[in-house]
Amino acid sequence: MHHISKHRIVPLFNERDPIATEWVCSHYLAPVYVIVRRLTKNSPETDDLVQKTFIAVLKHKEPFESLRKIEYFLYTTAKNVSMDRMRHRLRVIENSEKAVAYYMSLPNEEDAVKAAEQAAAFQHLIQLANEILPKRCKEVFNLCYIEGLKNAAISLKLGNKVKTVANLKLKAYKILREAIIAGKHPDLMDFLGLLLL
Repeated sequence: MHHISKHRIVPLFNERDPIATEWVCSHYLAPVYVIVRRLTKNSPETDDLVQKTFIAVLKHKEPFESLRKIEYFLYTTAKNVSMDRMRHRLRVIENSEKAVAYYMSLPNEEDAVKAAEQAAAFQHLIQLANEILPKRCKEVFNLCYIEGLKNAAISLKLGNKVKTVANLKLKAYKILREAIIAGKHPDLMDFLGLLLL
């Protein structure tokens, strides 16, 4: 993906610049997917509803004032298209005893949005790590967070001692912790703690 300054994303996206559009779609894909999947109970229609959400933001005529506004629009649209689909299903089975049980089993909308926000925070942490960590720390971080490997497995993959991997994880933790505090992103701190496990 081409590099683009974050402060230029919103005005360029409002003009539907291809690079800014690609950034928005890739940056918010994971949290939007989480909302739709949670609200539709991982329906086979999930991909279609995610696509519908992004089509809606691309067709939106009024300019967005900030990334937060784009995010709110996407999350709200994802919630609405998902709940519309669920309500349609309930209408189809409204005369069935399954309708009540199905309705009661639907996840809370607030829980789904919270899960999406957590996914966005997690993605933000990964992006921050890949921007500021030294090469060796970055390798260990990605193997830990993205691939879910433990210290022993990481040491085998990289040909390092387990103690070296642990030291690199601790170094990455300290660097990221300082960056998170300086950038005032307390929402990332909970995910950062996973690095020490």
